Amino acid sequence: MNKVINVALNKEAKAAIEISKITGLGNEFDGNINWPLFFQYLISNRMLSLFWKNSNHMLIKQAMPKYISTVARSMYISTKYRNEIYFSELNKILQLCKENQITCVPVKGARLIPLLYKDYGSRFMGDVDCLISQESFSAINDIMISLGYIQGKFDKDLQKIIPINRAEKLKWKLNMSNYYPYLKECDSEHMRIIKIDFRYSLDDTLSTSSMKEIIDHVFKAGEMKKAHTLVHLCTHLYDESKHSMSLYIGKDVNLIKYVDIREFILQIMTEEDLVEAVQFCLKYKLEKQLYYVLHHLELIYNDGYEEKYLDMLGIKDTAFLNTYGDNTLNDNKVWKKTFFQRMFSGNNSDELDETPKYFVEI
Repeated sequence: MNKVINVALNKEAKAAIEISKITGLGNEFDGNINWPLFFQYLISNRMLSLFWKNSNHMLIKQAMPKYISTVARSMYISTKYRNEIYFSELNKILQLCKENQITCVPVKGARLIPLLYKDYGSRFMGDVDCLISQESFSAINDIMISLGYIQGKFDKDLQKIIPINRAEKLKWKLNMSNYYPYLKECDSEHMRIIKIDFRYSLDDTLSTSSMKEIIDHVFKAGEMKKAHTLVHLCTHLYDESKHSMSLYIGKDVNLIKYVDIREFILQIMTEEDLVEAVQFCLKYKLEKQLYYVLHHLELIYNDGYEEKYLDMLGIKDTAFLNTYGDNTLNDNKVWKKTFFQRMFSGNNSDELDETPKYFVEI
């Protein structure tokens, strides 16, 4: 397998990685950096709220500029209010699902904020993501309509939600592993739209067999397996990292996604859980997704556990680590930038030679 190589990163990028830790966070932060550049890195990697929380537990040797301190604190407070709204909405959905005997599984931020961050303000959440079975979609749709949600997109000019039409819905269904997102207007000064996303497949094949195993386990045991949680996080990160549509809208790579997975592994998972995740991926041909994430976690943090599980996945051809375009351009293109250049560039749309063939802005 590829060994981790020493990558030349500037002080600001190294500082962003260091401040991203929850597990293993140091007590001091040098602060002798280019603060505007560091601020840019935090913003593009959705790290500003976590930085504010972590900085309050560290000795900063060089004074933080007042404007950055003020903006970071404001972002933390706004994120806290936003997430309180999101969790309130999620609880309503879950209660109605329970009453109707529907298995609906919160994932990503909705699961990790109370589990890992333990603070509504430290982890920005752009929407709520849930896993469901295809069979339960009709009932879920009825629940969402009853709560005032619409499958549609927000028109910024008209300042209202426009319902998706039949053709758009069909096009989405043929290409995406989630249902078209549900939106609802919100009167909070911290957010204009509440967005809820339901996923029924883990990858671009749109196969539902792996999701069925996950949902069946939750139905019987009442909670998601740790191995299943990791695999979902990895498949979602992999899809967003490699899809040209994600690249087009600036969601292809950011550090907070790797923070989520690193912390889940280090705080929650055992060796047995990691082995089970590998076996699950091999069973459902999801090994590239797990390999992709573990490879980059080793590159970013090098915590020491990664190589063992990378070897277990048995992947020899690693060319996929350097390509994008799956499913949207129907071919693979090679990145011009390195992984870290993409992570800290703020915008990688210049990699695209054309607008993705399938693109809907939500």
